[in-house]
Amino acid sequence: MTPSLSRRPALLTTLGVLLVTALPTMLTACSGGNDDSTDAASSPSSPSTAERTLDGEYGPVSVDGTPERVVALSSDWLGTMVATDAPLVGFRTAGPAAPVDTPPWLADRLGSDLTHLTGDFTVESVAALDPDLIVGPNWLVDEDLYGRLSDIAPTYVDHEDSTGTEFGNWERQLDDAGTLLGTDTAPVKKNLEDNIRSAAEEHHLDGTAALAGVQGDQIAAVTSTDAGISYLLKPFGLAPLDIPGQKVGLRTMVSAENASALTDADLLIMGPSDLAGDALDRYTAGREGKATRTVPMSTLNAFNTPDASSIPLLLDEITAALEGADDADD
Repeated sequence: MTPSLSRRPALLTTLGVLLVTALPTMLTACSGGNDDSTDAASSPSSPSTAERTLDGEYGPVSVDGTPERVVALSSDWLGTMVATDAPLVGFRTAGPAAPVDTPPWLADRLGSDLTHLTGDFTVESVAALDPDLIVGPNWLVDEDLYGRLSDIAPTYVDHEDSTGTEFGNWERQLDDAGTLLGTDTAPVKKNLEDNIRSAAEEHHLDGTAALAGVQGDQIAAVTSTDAGISYLLKPFGLAPLDIPGQKVGLRTMVSAENASALTDADLLIMGPSDLAGDALDRYTAGREGKATRTVPMSTLNAFNTPDASSIPLLLDEITAALEGADDADD
């Protein structure tokens, strides 16, 4: 069975972007160092074998014992599970139209024996991995697919908040992973929160920010306070820029003719940076002295849905942009 992607709130759907996926692995020199060590200060605790129950999108999910074979069905869940030292056996990171890519910041942290599922994976391919826990996002796993996956193993699907729009909350996802795995993830969360706080204190900027991806002759800009990037930017004093255009979920679709509205953002993160020629130049022109960063598709995706593994990289990108603006002002 090919899962339905109709609910996917991707930033660049026609490019196969898993923007709910992931914008990816980020903690650098400006934000505390890009250190993947797993010492006692930042590693999860030993797992618990007691039964745990977590309320998911389609009802409560119970896990008894310690999972030993975990399958993650999105880039953000993959990053979260890597950060918690989960025993992964398989993962999926791309949509049906996208190449099967591993987020670059995770390449050295994934074992060679893991199975990388294709974007249009089948239930049978998941069952072949003999998992005892499956995790995935609600935009990918509809109720029918959930039922089929649950016949294989306990399956947890992200549970939306009361507004039905909260998306990409890395802290909540990390807490949920801890419950499912029977692991105390508080040390991991504290380490990330300390790095975010340190970077934000050094580069605080009260103003607005825009995450924008070029999609054909339009721009998809994340403009909702419920989007994943908003949770990461808030400590910096940054709120989503209100841009005129057609509202589609957490995004606003902006025509190329109206792209000048992006100039008003105090911080603009835009991509993909590998577009041919000067395709991005017309959108970033006129921003002298303002923080601007063009990033590749994988990082653009990670910004859309930050996770516990991608945050160090994202902090690097944010601080580099803000430092660049500071240098331009000097």
